[in-house]
Amino acid sequence: MLRTVSLLITAFLLACFPDAALADWSKLQTPHFLFVGDASEGQIRRTAQRLEQFRDVLRRALPADATSSPVPTVVIVFGSARSFAPYRPQFEGRAIEAAGFFQSGEDTNFIVVNGPTGEQALTTILHEYAHSVVSNRMGSLPAWLNEGLAEFYETFESRDGGRSAMIGLAPAHHVQLLRGTTLIPLKDLFAITSSSSDYNEGRRRGVFYAQSWALWHYLYFAGEPRASQFNRYVLEAPTAASQEAGVRAAFGEDLQTLEAELRRYVTQVSFKAIAFAFDEEVLGSQVGPILRIDEPEATAFLGDLLGRVRREDEARKMLLPLLQDPRGGARASAALGLLELRQGRVGEALALLEPAAARYPQDLTVQGALARTLIAHLSELDVDFKGRQATLNTAKGALTRVLAGEPDNAYATAMLGFVELALGADLPRAESLLARAAAMAPSRQEYRIMHARALARQGDYQRATNILGPLVGFGSSQQTRDAARAALGTIAQMRNAAASATAGQRSPETTSAPSADLEALAALASPPEKPRPAAPVFIPSLRVPGPGETRLLGVLQTIECQPGLIVAIVVTTAGSARLGAKRFEDIDFITYRSASPGTVACGPLPSPVRVLTTYRPSETAASTGSVPGDLVAVELLPDDYTPRLTPGEDGANQR
Repeated sequence: MLRTVSLLITAFLLACFPDAALADWSKLQTPHFLFVGDASEGQIRRTAQRLEQFRDVLRRALPADATSSPVPTVVIVFGSARSFAPYRPQFEGRAIEAAGFFQSGEDTNFIVVNGPTGEQALTTILHEYAHSVVSNRMGSLPAWLNEGLAEFYETFESRDGGRSAMIGLAPAHHVQLLRGTTLIPLKDLFAITSSSSDYNEGRRRGVFYAQSWALWHYLYFAGEPRASQFNRYVLEAPTAASQEAGVRAAFGEDLQTLEAELRRYVTQVSFKAIAFAFDEEVLGSQVGPILRIDEPEATAFLGDLLGRVRREDEARKMLLPLLQDPRGGARASAALGLLELRQGRVGEALALLEPAAARYPQDLTVQGALARTLIAHLSELDVDFKGRQATLNTAKGALTRVLAGEPDNAYATAMLGFVELALGADLPRAESLLARAAAMAPSRQEYRIMHARALARQGDYQRATNILGPLVGFGSSQQTRDAARAALGTIAQMRNAAASATAGQRSPETTSAPSADLEALAALASPPEKPRPAAPVFIPSLRVPGPGETRLLGVLQTIECQPGLIVAIVVTTAGSARLGAKRFEDIDFITYRSASPGTVACGPLPSPVRVLTTYRPSETAASTGSVPGDLVAVELLPDDYTPRLTPGEDGANQR
């Protein structure tokens, strides 16, 4: 008879709702982040210094504008596992073990750190932050290039008490894996996408990440002609007609020579790295003091976070009591208003935000939320010209206040440019704002489309066409390509009308916006068709091996049940490993997956799962001769996470 065992989810042992009282919360403003947390002052400062240093490294190593953040970033640093527990990512109401997570948003990014996990959380957060800043600059990249870059930069290592750092250090687990396995042919590596099996699961996933790192590392430090080829590939990859075309244009037809160079590279004894020394600003001389904050303000930040990670009911319970409290009411009002907007309830959002904006005229979060909601409301209004202009002018005033305090906020810059374009009274300013927004956030291709519209409204049809042409062919989505094509059609009509005008041609009407501009403006602020925020990228908090225990990374395919013996078949990079235990109850099953099986049973798994197994030598191994040791734990890993292991734990040395 088949025996089953429920997955042990640590979340069931913890409270699901935050404690009523919050103690000793602080905030710290640095040049590029806002830190909030109940961690110690030293822990918050160390986290702040680490992120500011990492950003400085990216700024110096990548193109000059690559690290311009399009929106503010809030970093929440929890001082204990207990205070972090209520805010862990959840799936179907169950918390997932995590050391932290990265939650992106159109108006604000959140980084959440479980402070006690230390380096484990920060390493993966650096990986995701690298993805964030590079995608903002370059948009969608080939999978190998995107992951190779993040793997390269997450090796950031602070030195000399934080006064310097190293980047590009070779991860031992990657080198060990590549030396013990067959590399993926480059033509196949370049063809892998985020939906490919080699990217998401199976024996070759670890090889994909390791080889992507190695190829990026090799090309980054290579001399000519490889360095020039690599630079060309990086710059042109986002707009290449296809992966194959981009590779061929940069590296030529023959990839066998590059493959041979890479094979030799991973067998060398040492690898280059880059040293950085930090100036006083990055070291902290420009960082303000840590300020104590009251419970309502801390609760408002936490409620805002819950609303963004799809826990709307809990967010409302936390935020509603704060609306009239001056210590937390501003952020609570903004968070609730945006929560309603994301769920498509624009009227309810305005009812919250209009009085809050009057009560907190200097709060940029409230002003930005009001402007976004007013713009989204335009599509629902059935008002005359004056009513529409009044709504646009109110949004303009709110956005002007936001940019006075946050001049590098690309989202607010774009929205103000859109508003100016819709008002039509100052088209040069509209064009200037939209050009700046497009430069700050190149991946937001809708900004470029509206910039082209602003140019066309002033009669500069050629520049507008030059912007839209590439987007028609190489836009990041079908929606973008269709919008660019429609804009080109509108501009062609405007050009023809201007050409057939009488002598002393007049520019197109500038006192009011064409309906297409108003539709694009409302689309920027409106919630998506499925009003759900992006799922957070979280970092598992892995089980710590005990004395004498060994870990092995692989794919769990089946569980054999014999009298007195349970055997898990785990496929590693070196082949299959058989790990045994006397009973299911002796195995600690832990899941970090957002979607995982409710039970583990004898027989093949319906879908093989990436796992990190832990075992130790025992009598079971000695008596059966069929397994290397007793199975202690099976940790089910999320598809987008690769643990940092020591050589041998990846299975490369297992037999």
